[in-house]
Amino acid sequence: MSVISEPFHEYENSGVSYDFIPFAISTDNLLKELKTFSQKLKIPLNMLDYELIDYSTFKKEANDTAWKELKSEDVDEYFRRDRLLDRDFKIKQFYKVKIFPKEKKENFKLVMNIASDKDFTKVVGIIKKESILNYSNRLFKDLKNECDKKKIKAGVLLGFCDEELIHALEIIVSKVMINKRLIEDEKITLCEGIKPIFPVFEKYELLFNKKTKLKDNAKIDYSDRNFLKTIKAGDNVAIYYKPKEGRGGRDCRGVYIDISHIKDVNHKVYTFGKNIEATLENDCTVYKARKSGYIKIDRDLIDISEDEVKLNRIDFKHTGSILSDEDVDLKINVEQSSYLLDAVGSSVTVEAKEVKVKGNVAENSVISAKIVEIDGQTHQHSKIYAKHAVIHNHKGYIEADSVHIKNLERGVVVCSECVIDNCIGGEVFAKKIHVENLHSHASLNASDEIEIIKILGEDNSFSFDSLFDRDVKTIYEKLHHESSILKDELKKLDEQFFIQKNLFDKNQDLIFLIKDKIEEAKRVKQKPSKVLLDNLAEYKKLIQNIENYEKQKNKISKTLDELLSEIETIQSKIFQARLINHSKYSGYNEIKFKILEPLCQLQFIPKGFEKVIKVVSNGDEFEIIAENSDKEL
Repeated sequence: MSVISEPFHEYENSGVSYDFIPFAISTDNLLKELKTFSQKLKIPLNMLDYELIDYSTFKKEANDTAWKELKSEDVDEYFRRDRLLDRDFKIKQFYKVKIFPKEKKENFKLVMNIASDKDFTKVVGIIKKESILNYSNRLFKDLKNECDKKKIKAGVLLGFCDEELIHALEIIVSKVMINKRLIEDEKITLCEGIKPIFPVFEKYELLFNKKTKLKDNAKIDYSDRNFLKTIKAGDNVAIYYKPKEGRGGRDCRGVYIDISHIKDVNHKVYTFGKNIEATLENDCTVYKARKSGYIKIDRDLIDISEDEVKLNRIDFKHTGSILSDEDVDLKINVEQSSYLLDAVGSSVTVEAKEVKVKGNVAENSVISAKIVEIDGQTHQHSKIYAKHAVIHNHKGYIEADSVHIKNLERGVVVCSECVIDNCIGGEVFAKKIHVENLHSHASLNASDEIEIIKILGEDNSFSFDSLFDRDVKTIYEKLHHESSILKDELKKLDEQFFIQKNLFDKNQDLIFLIKDKIEEAKRVKQKPSKVLLDNLAEYKKLIQNIENYEKQKNKISKTLDELLSEIETIQSKIFQARLINHSKYSGYNEIKFKILEPLCQLQFIPKGFEKVIKVVSNGDEFEIIAENSDKEL
């Protein structure tokens, strides 16, 4: 709704008065006349008031050569809906009004804002609760007159579709009669014409082209070009809208709203493949995916494919990021294999079920898939997330369940099981690590086992910690958190138990005395005093509290013992961990074992031919031992 008229306000300029001889005019545009007289008489517009003396309605139809005045009894006949929808039917009104200086009224003041929709087919008024309305037999007439004055000023036809207005004013009069005033603002409809119905033209709406709305404070991903559109089974692919005719309308000024100028735009027509089904819904046809896959468009044919997608390269300029839903079995092959160009460009994200890259992966790129194969090398600032991955030359970061790397150079690997053909530096965190050829400056960190076939360098670091197993770490942290809570609860219970037990011990002699006095009163058939009985009740309550504390403590202690036992099981895993070297150590190498309970770290420097290195427990002491054995491991 747009505001088309502001409420009249009393002119606030003390000591200034405006006076002129009232006069009458006939016009079809009152607001224009008021502005003219305001300028001519040099009187502020809001100091001019007027009242309706009479008005006339004129009509002109297709066969009329001139405007014809309607008799009052015929007006309703020409305000019928069928006539109002006739584009050749025209209507206007002339108003005879008396203009005079505005006077302040003590008992009546209507403060009302007027607004309309964009087509001016509905005009509403908001009567503010600040209005001065006193109930009388004239209140309805006064309200109706003021509303008519507002309508005339806004150019709204009088007597045109205003049945709702009369009913609304009657309700307002009733409220004023009961409450003596308006309790809240009242919204009324001053006029409601006939809204046009705009035509619906034949078109196809492709839903997979729509962008997802960003959440609050979310950053725009400019790399997401929606290049490859994936879809799940049952999702809507497109909607076909059948053509529907429209019709014109009539606004509250009586002007016909013509829609004939709205022309159809030639929309592209599509056909759909076997993997897309059509269903009729209301006045449109909805096309749904029969299976999950990606949208394949061949000229005007739209279908869903599960074939492998072959791309020369994925980069910011040509494809942008490719983000597939995790339920869609999308396989992507990136064919670019030149060492001079990146197959996966910088700052893009690739998500699919399988991603195979023949070339290199650039900086700040992210690949996420169940299976990842990279025949080139990964940049040190790239990231890969997978279940199973095979990489020729790794310099970046990877998280996976299992990883096979041809050459590890300064990269970081976090996984469960890792096989490395040539380890030339880098960091590995895993359950099990197998290295064929170990060069220099590598950091190998495992929870279960590290196996080296041949050591060709020096200055390597080997570290064992049960928490390098990500699943174990999650369980361990949860157990520690739960056990900490239980220990705190036990501490609080012990404090409460000590207070109650101390109170019991101090008053034990007094309690025996109270019991004796109660028994003595019973023997002489006297009623024990209330004080004695209350003291005995407090004593019994104290005993009950002590028993409850003990039960709670036993229950918590049992649960805590179970948790500590599970923690001890995790702790004992370190004693199964071992480093196996099938060759000779050269230069300086460092081996560490981390003990969780009590927290400590043991260090060992191999001398040369140690085959198996592990940690053992001798009571409360721990020791790293080495076995110089060539027996099968």
